[in-house]
Amino acid sequence: TGRRVRRKAKAYQDYRALDTALYSAALSLTAQPAPTDWDTMGRKSQRTAA
Repeated sequence: TGRRVRRKAKAYQDYRALDTALYSAALSLTAQPAPTDWDTMGRKSQRTAA
């Protein structure tokens, strides 16, 4: 069972690495100011809510 858990952990690490790689690739392909705009919008909504 120990090997199976290790294999699952390795697969999960690979999945996370692929996920972050795809995310960064998508960010580089799309307009980069978008995330900061969303971030400022989130902060504004938090301010209005608070």
